[in-house]
Amino acid sequence: MSKCCPDPDISIRNAISLAKPNAKLCVDLTRDSCGPKYVIPQQSQRAYPKNQRETLASLNVEKWKQAEEIEIKTLWGMGTWQIVDQSPNCTPLPGVWSYRVKRDQNCNISKYKARWCARWDMQMPWEYNNTYLPTSCFAAVRTIIATAAQEGMELHHWDIQGVFCTSDVDTEILMCPPTGYSLPDGKCLKLCKSLYGLLQSSALFYENLEHWMID
Repeated sequence: MSKCCPDPDISIRNAISLAKPNAKLCVDLTRDSCGPKYVIPQQSQRAYPKNQRETLASLNVEKWKQAEEIEIKTLWGMGTWQIVDQSPNCTPLPGVWSYRVKRDQNCNISKYKARWCARWDMQMPWEYNNTYLPTSCFAAVRTIIATAAQEGMELHHWDIQGVFCTSDVDTEILMCPPTGYSLPDGKCLKLCKSLYGLLQSSALFYENLEHWMID
């Protein structure tokens, strides 16, 4: 297995969302101001572990382990991969655990979420093709919402669970088993479905959605 590099640091935007309502809002009215700034208490910067090592040292280690088991069962249930023989000259793509917490309207933790993601930064050129995904701008979203409000229309929103894992992968990708799980010697995982973290996962989902809407 290839050696993994440290996980990327948490973004300030995520830190702010997790720090509420403890974060204090400071408004900068100078010409160079980019908008409101949040002063985040040091102890509230991150409410979830950064990697599996921190998970094992967490006070909520059992809840994170349960979240990992749910993720693995979900991936197996969706037919995301299959166990195959590993050739001697093949190095499977490693992955990394990503941990998040879901909060309710009162900002209390309502769910512990673990997701097994592929290491996109270690993908080889022959392991992906198209990576382009068209996205809507906020101006278009605001226009739709404003039009719906003006015309008295209803807006509906769908949240698809494990959306990237619903599309078939377009290249052959062999992966290491999730950290904390093992396979027999000489075995690895071959992806049948797309996986979070792959460079082409967004593009594959868009192609799948496009075909579904046209049909």
